[in-house]
Parts: sequence; structure tokens; C-alpha cells
Amino acid sequence: MVKESILLIGTADPAPWHPLSGVEGEFRSLLTDLGTLEVTTDAQRLVSLEKEETGLLVCYADTWDDSLNDEQTAGLVRFAAGGGNLLVIHNGISYQKRPEFQALVGAKFMGHPDMTLLPFRSVAPGHPVCQGLAAEWDLKEEPYRFQTHTAVEAEILYEYQHEGAWHPAAWTTHFGLGTVVYLMPGHTAASFQHPAYRELIRSSVRWLLNKIKPLSPTGS
Repeated sequence: MVKESILLIGTADPAPWHPLSGVEGEFRSLLTDLGTLEVTTDAQRLVSLEKEETGLLVCYADTWDDSLNDEQTAGLVRFAAGGGNLLVIHNGISYQKRPEFQALVGAKFMGHPDMTLLPFRSVAPGHPVCQGLAAEWDLKEEPYRFQTHTAVEAEILYEYQHEGAWHPAAWTTHFGLGTVVYLMPGHTAASFQHPAYRELIRSSVRWLLNKIKPLSPTGS
């Protein structure tokens, strides 16, 4: 059986906060058995993305001060709109200097308080990504805050609690024919080593690669 191709894109040293080198080993341990993994730090790779060749794009870019150029943005948008699947993790939302990317991922990062231990809970236990996963868990993370894109309809999968309020921590949305999942945790390698979060990442990847099918109304 031919494995799906997974492209992981991140930022090389010196990245502002999250160099790919710090977590690449964790990504390899999470993804290698789910598909044929290609790793790159070259944003030009986005220009030639084709859904027939790349089953999933995983974005861990750390480019808060830089922006994708027009050609790179067009390639990414064409990939997603044409049916490509995208998993954006933590700082991968940093491509947001392009408004097209904000529409693609469904939100804009607005900042975060200090890193702390956060409770997480599932709010969509019936969604294929969440089925069979831990309903609640704790993880030390940066409590990212977001502004939801008004034109995008997102389904929240997990929330985290901070200072008495619950905030979105994981969601899925659609862009054209493509499907996008965003997962908030991922500041350090320790996040990727947390058993519950590892299973959430792997379940998201399997669903995006169509390896998890929705249950029928009868549960059969």
C-alpha cells in the first residue's frame, strides 16, 4: 500500500522563537508511520504544492516578522482551495501576515499571557478527530489568544481554561475544497511528548488523510 505524502514545513535557525530543529525529532516520531515524510524550511516549496502529490501539509513555520511572497501565498491558497489538507500547529499560524492565510486557518493570533499549566477539554467528542481520545488533560503551554475570522465557520474541537475562562485550543474548518485543522499547543518538544496531545496530533493527521471515517448515525 502506497503511503500518503506528508510535507512538514518549519523555520530554520535562527527562528524567532520556534526553530524546526527543536521539535523535528518529535514530528518524525509522530508522523513517519502515517505517511512518507518530507521536511523543509524553504517556503518556496509552497509554490509547487499539488494535492495529488502531497496528501497533507503540516505547518510549524515561525515567521512572525516575515511574510510569504505573492507566489508562495498563491501556491498555498491554490493547494488548499483545490482540496489539499493542512494541519497548522502552534506558531504555524505565523503566516498570518497574509490575510489570505487568516481566511484559510480561520483566525488571527493576538498574543498570549505567560506560559502556565492549562486544563484542556474536548467540546466535540463526536467528531472523528476526538473519538477515542482523552476528554480532559493538563499541559504546560502558552495560552494563545485568537480573533476569529468573521467569514469562516470553524468547529471547535478542544478548549483550554485560563484565568477562569475557556478559549479555543483546536478547531477544524474548510477552505474551498480543502480541510484545515489548527492545534494550539506546541511551544516546546515537551508538548509533543505529552501522551494525550500526541494522540490528538496523530488523530488529526489520520482524519485529514481520510484514514478515519465518520461514524454512521447508528454507530456501525
